[in-house]
Amino acid sequence: MNEIAVYFSGTGKNKLLGEAIKEIRDCKILEIKDNLKRNFFRDAFYTIIGKVVDIEPSTFDFDEFEKVFILTPIWASNIPFPMRSFIVKNRNALINKEIIFVSSSGFGERNKSVLTKLNEILGSVVEKALFVKEADVNSGKYRELLEKFLNEL
Repeated sequence: MNEIAVYFSGTGKNKLLGEAIKEIRDCKILEIKDNLKRNFFRDAFYTIIGKVVDIEPSTFDFDEFEKVFILTPIWASNIPFPMRSFIVKNRNALINKEIIFVSSSGFGERNKSVLTKLNEILGSVVEKALFVKEADVNSGKYRELLEKFLNEL
């Protein structure tokens, strides 16, 4: 089965999760980059208003993938604007894929409400999701949590 892990990471934690998925599942990986210098106030504002920005183009044809892992932090209870931009720009290619959401953030499972927003952006329903606390990434426990989650897919 062709799979890809698409990640946006501000601190490197979601990148770490993406690289672990790539290793465990032997899938492709894509980093979302927007080429904007991080600025807390602008980043929060763009995220809250749902701004779509230019991102670096992908060299992947998403038609070849059956399963897409979307990895991103949660900012202000929302999908960060770089990942939102990726989803909006690739919505048609993603609509018939199995989407699995994985996120590392400070609040872990308490961010589950973001799935409603993700479903609105995608125009489909994401049923499988893993929310990992930053503390579990820092301690290395994320690997065990991730392997268990991936084995249950």
